[in-house]
Amino acid sequence: MIAESASTVPDYSLIVSEKGGQERRTAFRSNELTVGRVQGNDVVLPKGNVSKRHARILYREGRFIVTDLNSTNGTYVNRQRIAQATIIREEDSIFIGDFVIRVEMASEGPSSQPDTPRRELQAPIPTMMPEPDLGAQQVHHHSSAPSWDRLAAEEVSARSSSGPPARATEPPAAEVSNASQRFADVSAGHRKAVAQVIERLIAKNGKPALEPSEHDKKEVEIQGSQIVDQLLVDGLISVGTSGDAVLQQVKDEMLDVGPLRELLRDLAVTAIAISRFDELIETRDGRQQVCPPGFSSAASLERALARLAARSGAPLGDESRVERVLQGGLRLSALLGAVVPDGPLGVIEKPRRIKSSLDDLVRRGAISRAMATFLGQCVQARLNLLVVGPRDEGLQVVLGALATAARERIITISDFDEFITESESTVRLDLSQARGNAKSLFDVASSLPQARLLVTLSDPEVTVAALDALGGGVSGVMASLRASSLSRALLRLPADLAGAHGRISLEVARAWVQSSFDLVIEVARLRDGRIRVLRIAEMGVDERGALEPHDIFCFSVSRVAAGGAVEGSFAASGQIPKVLGQLQVYGVRLETSMFSRPPSK
Repeated sequence: MIAESASTVPDYSLIVSEKGGQERRTAFRSNELTVGRVQGNDVVLPKGNVSKRHARILYREGRFIVTDLNSTNGTYVNRQRIAQATIIREEDSIFIGDFVIRVEMASEGPSSQPDTPRRELQAPIPTMMPEPDLGAQQVHHHSSAPSWDRLAAEEVSARSSSGPPARATEPPAAEVSNASQRFADVSAGHRKAVAQVIERLIAKNGKPALEPSEHDKKEVEIQGSQIVDQLLVDGLISVGTSGDAVLQQVKDEMLDVGPLRELLRDLAVTAIAISRFDELIETRDGRQQVCPPGFSSAASLERALARLAARSGAPLGDESRVERVLQGGLRLSALLGAVVPDGPLGVIEKPRRIKSSLDDLVRRGAISRAMATFLGQCVQARLNLLVVGPRDEGLQVVLGALATAARERIITISDFDEFITESESTVRLDLSQARGNAKSLFDVASSLPQARLLVTLSDPEVTVAALDALGGGVSGVMASLRASSLSRALLRLPADLAGAHGRISLEVARAWVQSSFDLVIEVARLRDGRIRVLRIAEMGVDERGALEPHDIFCFSVSRVAAGGAVEGSFAASGQIPKVLGQLQVYGVRLETSMFSRPPSK
């Protein structure tokens, strides 16, 4: 917190005495100190009845304030346990475990007054139980501006019940549940404090501008610091909530984009889902997790989204559904206004630079070596491939591996992601800038010699344009389609095509799709988080005329191991693919034995 700069904090000393021991005096000139059992605190009290982060001492506007950090045994001022931030004076004593702490201001010269005996030191110190040791990994380091993540974890661990030292085993389910609830309590207290400070700032100064001036920033910093200090003194900020973290988020929400700022900067985060103003879910390494503390209110979240849109050059209007391409290529899709009375919902996706190869897929267990060999030869023979999968990075990773295998000029026609291939002449065409002109874009791109088209079938207009180009004799196209499964994709794709075209029947649309793609590849992310190619197939029709896959290779699940790992194997179906003749025309010779079904056990 910046309520007092280093130059305005006076010199003072903490006098620490242990029961049955000598006093020690340490000089400080800091507006915030932490007291606890482990290294990293400003004042270390190495006894078992002291929590790892036990208490905080603040200097604010000429006053010292002590706050308990939800310690097991509590913090006492003059033998009274405190439940909120408490002002202390030089004649007061702070009891922490077996220790007594006094604050003494530095004097100009030696005092002529004799020391006054202190009754608090003569009285018995409150009985304390040993603090449980939760493991060496819990040691934290003090920072003048602690982050929310660190503080939240520390406050949760500091609330453990007293008792014998914990064993280094998996905690019981009840303990995990209680820890989750305590974590939620800490997060809720932090958000409530932020909301209180913002409410008072807006009541005093009005709503902040989307692009605050330097004067606005200075006023929020000064006034916000004063309000936080007053709330601490008045006990309106819950015990264990960091005033520094509260003020930092107040500034972020009033002047910037709040908790979104760090998530947008984090290169490992590929998407941010907003399910409520106080619940942000990040996608990191393909896995989703909630990021505390979220926004303090729906109004702060709306203000952050308005700032992002304004910075992209397309300010928000009165629309209830928002689609924006933001700075840095980020894509925002959100619902606002009356349709979401509890606050905005939405997703912010980051463009990804995707680099992969068929060998990479083999190493990570996404395909077998035989599948990689077959796909590589199909790409070299300029077959048209359709990759189907859910809306995550697995679909694009497989598509990127196929593009790398082409070893030719790649023209990506996508509305979002960027692919990195071995070719030095990859060109990206942005579909989001070509609405209504997709056919012209495909006509030009497909006329370029020795070029491969890598296409995202993002909507019916693009699908019609792409299949029109395929019908015109374009080869070597690699297309992707988002769908939860291949069977649903084969039902939806002809229907979208017939509806968008307007002049063809569903039966004609099915035949068009079947004749356009030589192979279809289904990708999935299984419950253990790993990417798998579930099948490589040719498209056929069933007795009703509907499209159906004829498997060449497929993945079969054998069991789910302890810990959730999905175990299985890749195998050929035993069907000799029809495309084998096309491969032979291109001079590719593949042993038919690789397509033989393995003997049953």
